[in-house]
Amino acid sequence: MTSPQPSHTERRGGPWFALAVGAAAVAGAFSLVVLGALAWVYVRDTRDDPNSSPRRAALKTHLTTRPSNAALAREFRQLDAELRARYFARRQLADVGVWLLLGGGVLTLAAAAAAVAIRRRPPHPGRPGHDPDVALGPPAQARWAVTLLGCALAGGAFAAALVSASALTPDALAREVLAETGAAAPAPPPTDEEIAAQWPRFRGPGGAGVSAHTNVPETFDLATGRNVLWKSERIPLPGKNSPVVWGDRVFVTGATEDRQAVFCYNADSGELVWTGDVPGPPPPEFDDQGTGYAASTVVTDGRCVAAIFANGSVAGFDMAGRRLWLRNLGAPTNMYGYATSLVMYKNLVIVQFDQGGEDFDPYDPTTHRGRLIGIDWASGQTVWEEDREVPESWATPLILDKPAPMLVTCANPLVIAYDPSDGSEIWRAEVLDGDVASSPIPTPHGVIALAPMYAMFCIRPGGHGDVTDTHVVWQGDVGVPEYTSPVSDGERLFTLGEGGMLSCLDPDDGELLWEADLRAQFQASPTWVGDRLYLLSGKGAMFVLHPGPFDFSAGTTEMPELTDKKRQVIVTQPGSERKIVVTLERSELGEKAYASPAFLDGRIYLRGDERLYCIGTK
Repeated sequence: MTSPQPSHTERRGGPWFALAVGAAAVAGAFSLVVLGALAWVYVRDTRDDPNSSPRRAALKTHLTTRPSNAALAREFRQLDAELRARYFARRQLADVGVWLLLGGGVLTLAAAAAAVAIRRRPPHPGRPGHDPDVALGPPAQARWAVTLLGCALAGGAFAAALVSASALTPDALAREVLAETGAAAPAPPPTDEEIAAQWPRFRGPGGAGVSAHTNVPETFDLATGRNVLWKSERIPLPGKNSPVVWGDRVFVTGATEDRQAVFCYNADSGELVWTGDVPGPPPPEFDDQGTGYAASTVVTDGRCVAAIFANGSVAGFDMAGRRLWLRNLGAPTNMYGYATSLVMYKNLVIVQFDQGGEDFDPYDPTTHRGRLIGIDWASGQTVWEEDREVPESWATPLILDKPAPMLVTCANPLVIAYDPSDGSEIWRAEVLDGDVASSPIPTPHGVIALAPMYAMFCIRPGGHGDVTDTHVVWQGDVGVPEYTSPVSDGERLFTLGEGGMLSCLDPDDGELLWEADLRAQFQASPTWVGDRLYLLSGKGAMFVLHPGPFDFSAGTTEMPELTDKKRQVIVTQPGSERKIVVTLERSELGEKAYASPAFLDGRIYLRGDERLYCIGTK
């Protein structure tokens, strides 16, 4: 009686054998594809090594003959940064490829080993042609597969070793740049003295709305040209952000639903020097009657300028208009549109990216959550990021240096101070309410924070954790505007309501000292210049007021008559029936104005609804 012959399935090891062979083939093919990608990376690195770039070599030669050419040095460093970015991106790809190759090799080996194990047949002594040594040994095909896989893995390891063996590292290449060109290292952050001499952010140095320069005109006349140095052509895109000035450059932004851009003007002539487009997705829908698509003011350190828009796009440019970086933080969920301005701290651009409306729940992580982000000036990379348990706000943060460096933010219901170097929270006070838009300011008595039309708080900076019960110096409910920001000369605190009510308060306790109705509408915040208040109305009227101290004993209990209603206001004192008439200066811009002015040495830079203006005597 003869033994039955094995079926085809039995001879081939059955369906499990076929599955194992197929898995080995797929994993092997994947490994070969990855190996090919690694080879491509190696070839590109060899060909596109930053050290072998013809343009880089040409710039290096030019710098050798003109080592003091700052513009040439900047161009060299920018090209070098671009080359390095591409080079090290490929290096990162190679690192990932090595791990993928390793994983593919392991899967191939495992599948091949499984196929060999399945293919082995148990001994059947009665079966014709049975040889136990052959039956128990690996088939020839498996030996070839393992041999080929070994070659592939060896080749992959060799390619990875070649890719990883480059002597180029970011630090080494940066040192080489400086050594080859003799160019200075990237300029350090500006000093406090440099910043104080410029107008680098919303409301000037420190964000307090106080000018270090007092030699600016009190009046101007566009009709005759008196004290008007220049008027620009129409700004290409609309915006309600304020002008920022550094040296001979003036920066504003503009945007529509389809386009966002930064505009750089010559501070001496008003000529448009460059336009920097900021691509990005369409902005989210919101009530744009208040803010528009470009409400946030740029920030500059004199080396770079950064801007942010209502669609969440933020970008950095050098002073020559070359875009250094671009990123999108995501479309903010904001009822009236994003309007918080950027601030800087040393090598960082800081973004207060609050969002989330009335349905915001600080205890629900699925709701839209705001963030505080520290971005590196040069690269645009995130240095640190902190979540914020607050809804949307429109206030711009404040940088303090005493008693320690801190970044003070305001949003319902919290005033929070962070360490600007790493974003860690220092202290918080739960005092605010409503849609917070007024920016905090410093005074000798503490930080002034406003809950719109509801209350004003003076908080002594310092402490740790929740300082609501220990560091709130005073709370007041008089003279609280809706969205303009206050200003202080150190001895008095001034607030300006959107309807034109100017209030003077005692910063020691928030007591109202006097108030005056300017009979105008305002969106721009007041500025303190020397011993004067500058106030720009929505219709473009610039009011300049010398705010006392006033002698109310010489006033009248009757309503005084105003002989010049355009240049006179009635000032009243609370608790007293006496009133006095105060004369102020008033100049007409001739167009609507929403942005706070910038004040420099002998000059005022104003943004109207359509144009930029330079008011000055030199």
